[in-house]
Amino acid sequence: KLGERADLLQDEFYSQVSTKGIPLKYALEHIATALTKYLELLFWPQHLTLYQSEVYATPLLLVISFMVSIGLALVLIYGFFKNKYVFLGLSLFLISLSPFLTPFGISWWVAERYAYLGTFGIIFLVVLFFSYLGKKYVKFKNIIIALFMIATVLLSIRTVIRNNDWQNEDNLWIATAKKSPSDPKTHNNLGDYYGRHGDQEKAAQEFLKAIELNPFYGDAYHNLANTYQTMGKIDLAIENYKKAVESKPSLWQSYQNLAIIYFNQQDFETAGQYQEKAVEINPNNASLHLNLGVIYQQNNQQEKANLEFQKAVELDPSIKDLFQK
Repeated sequence: KLGERADLLQDEFYSQVSTKGIPLKYALEHIATALTKYLELLFWPQHLTLYQSEVYATPLLLVISFMVSIGLALVLIYGFFKNKYVFLGLSLFLISLSPFLTPFGISWWVAERYAYLGTFGIIFLVVLFFSYLGKKYVKFKNIIIALFMIATVLLSIRTVIRNNDWQNEDNLWIATAKKSPSDPKTHNNLGDYYGRHGDQEKAAQEFLKAIELNPFYGDAYHNLANTYQTMGKIDLAIENYKKAVESKPSLWQSYQNLAIIYFNQQDFETAGQYQEKAVEINPNNASLHLNLGVIYQQNNQQEKANLEFQKAVELDPSIKDLFQK
């Protein structure tokens, strides 16, 4: 057994929180650009993706973003003094996003899930706006209603299409790859997709692309090593498992798989060293203790083997059945 691939959605090692913050100039640019992107996703949801990696602060975008942000501020001030409903709707949008717009790097720059609650505020404002138009321009009421219905139908169709992306992980990664080509996690997950469908060459290409985008991406090294092992390229597998633990020392799966490779090569001493490291990182995994016991047994260290077998049974009593067969 080659061992599981590294978790696909958990990349905490690569997304650590920064408490140092960023200069005020860049913080303001970040806030303005993010707000504009959220509004774009709400009113023109063309680029919906799990990883919003294609947000670039070009000079033109910065100008537009600051104009939009100033406009939001003016509308908020107007609402505060003139219209409590406008103030309520826009406040809901801004307050719900505020934890993710700080200059301390505690979150993604932009993520659709951050705007779920704030969306209700924008929808409220849109309904309020169309209601105002209907009352002010009575002669055009039917046209206004028609425009509202057309917008609703179009957005509903987009919702159905997006829901299809989330139907299963295969659809999700293919859709994400189209919209987020510069995000290393996208290529790591796409590599997993190709691997599960038997195309190991394409899987390796995607993992290599992920590593190219992030040379310290331990999960991608691990998954690339898995792919090479499946392809029978053992030397490359060993090389990339070692790179995986260099980039992410907590990746016990890589140590386990190195142990398996050396065990199959009859190098029980080296296999034991790597398996011991896996157990050290994940001491409550019964299978790791069981495998370490087997390695000790093959290395004529029966006393150590018995201790590991005993520990494995303590952690998972069902393992005891293996010794009775």
